[in-house]
Amino acid sequence: MTSADRPIRAIVFITNAISTELAKRVLDADGVPLGQVGLIVGRNIVVPWADQCGEVVHYGVSASLRLAGQVRTFGFYLNGSRAVRRWLAAGQVRDIYLANIDNLLTNHMLQWLRKA
Repeated sequence: MTSADRPIRAIVFITNAISTELAKRVLDADGVPLGQVGLIVGRNIVVPWADQCGEVVHYGVSASLRLAGQVRTFGFYLNGSRAVRRWLAAGQVRDIYLANIDNLLTNHMLQWLRKA
């Protein structure tokens, strides 16, 4: 199922196990249905509730500290950027959760929020 079937009303960025748990607790507390969540998983981590989300962009590669190793992440950032632009363009996003702000996509999101 994609956001065309269910509108994405919340975007969540997570990058580690702690942010995974924190995000889930906040979503539950705020009453946000997971089916309306666009989830960006910024590392190769297990997110037990990801399959319940409306849409998920997974990191999909192993982390690398080498410059050449960063090339492998381009696909993730490209897919994530496209998804975020599509979700925002649909006009249904009401909440953005930045549980951990240590990657390029969350930096992009912070810039968008400043403009919005």
